[in-house]
Amino acid sequence: MGELQEYLNKNGDTSVLIEQFISGREFSVGVLGNIPLPPIEIIVEDGFYDYKNKYVAGRVKENVPANIDLEMDKQLREVSMKVHNILGLEVYSRSDFIVDCDKKIYFIETNSIPGMTSTSLLPQEALAQGLSFSDLCEEIIELSLKL
Repeated sequence: MGELQEYLNKNGDTSVLIEQFISGREFSVGVLGNIPLPPIEIIVEDGFYDYKNKYVAGRVKENVPANIDLEMDKQLREVSMKVHNILGLEVYSRSDFIVDCDKKIYFIETNSIPGMTSTSLLPQEALAQGLSFSDLCEEIIELSLKL
């Protein structure tokens, strides 16, 4: 805590947010319209899912559909859909989770405009659902035009 206090004093900051570390498996689940997509598991071999691991090819393994039991798949999809609706999102989103060793699900965040390159997480989930990248883009446009 000494280094943190020194940093705060030096920079004039007076507050800090500290979160508990939760060890577990990381998952992401997209929603397209009112359909939750298959969960994708993000496996980082070294360190955390930071900028370097996210954008340097070969540093992260992404399994879709995730290697999980049907009950966990169902729960992750349900929570993603619930968050999507609570936030008032209508077209698409992607929510991230940590699942600990006791299978407790921890919500991390929702991306209201997730990455849309052909190798981004949402397009990979859509492909596992049978939607090509171009089909996914067309579906997003069609859903948007209905608003």
